Amino acid sequence: MKKIILATALFCALSVFGQSEINENEIKKNIASQALNIFTDQACECMDSISVSNKNMADVSQEISRCIDSVVIGFQMTDKLLSIDTTKQEDITMEINADPNSTEYRSYYHRIENILLADCAALQRLMGTSNRESEFSYSSNSQALNEYNEGMEFLEKQDYKAAVKHFEKAVKIDEKFAFAWDNIGMCYRRMDKYDKAIESYNKSLSIDPKGEMPLVNLPVVYELQKDYAKALDAYLKLQKIYPLNTEGFYGAGRILFLMEKYEEALPQMCTAFLLYVKQKSPYRADAEKIIGLIYQKMKEQGKENEFRKIMNDSKINFE
Repeated sequence: MKKIILATALFCALSVFGQSEINENEIKKNIASQALNIFTDQACECMDSISVSNKNMADVSQEISRCIDSVVIGFQMTDKLLSIDTTKQEDITMEINADPNSTEYRSYYHRIENILLADCAALQRLMGTSNRESEFSYSSNSQALNEYNEGMEFLEKQDYKAAVKHFEKAVKIDEKFAFAWDNIGMCYRRMDKYDKAIESYNKSLSIDPKGEMPLVNLPVVYELQKDYAKALDAYLKLQKIYPLNTEGFYGAGRILFLMEKYEEALPQMCTAFLLYVKQKSPYRADAEKIIGLIYQKMKEQGKENEFRKIMNDSKINFE
């Protein structure tokens, strides 16, 4: 814990406002809101500069976490400053908790994280990233690369129809251009053309069977088609090839929940939750939510003891 001795201009400002008809609590509330916006904007700007080249989701999550960590202390300090009783005109000792493993620090971290999940486009883009390179990722053909790069410009604008034309031109020039096939799959998925998306992802995997991006996205398309059996098989395959990729466990847990196989879903979701916590991933909250839903379903079935046993075996405190 760090102790900071403060005698700040904020007290003077609040004292001036206090002489008017403006309510001091409203002033503090407005300042707090503006400060939180500043800190979340700073974190989002940091995330916008994160490169995803040759990184898996665990790598990206660590960099996302560092961006949030960079503003937690400032946010905590501002929040505590605004809670000080400004009627006491004296130096005040304020404790700032800089321990990233502490409950207090994590509460500030999660407040920032939750806002970013909803409002930061850069974070939303990064959380959909899985872009580990292999020898087949790019093309050595300059013409194919030019088409790919043009496609990426349209992809950034979410113009999937225009983007897919360039990616398809790229694979006509170089049919082993795996990343181009990946993005063809992504575009068709966004355009709700699921069969074409599956065909494209499978083409990419025929070139590079360990391609992380198609392995992550293929089960998503099966799920959109309500083909839960194929989606589950695809998530289990992802687990085997990339055991540290949390999406394999989270996806399998979610599919098993939809299939009403709650006792099978729970260990998968517990593994996902623990990996998300370890990786400091914002998706931790999603896993926690589904664990709560599984609890409700198992409680309805009179299986609370089975639920608690699985949670204890996973070393997760559900209370």
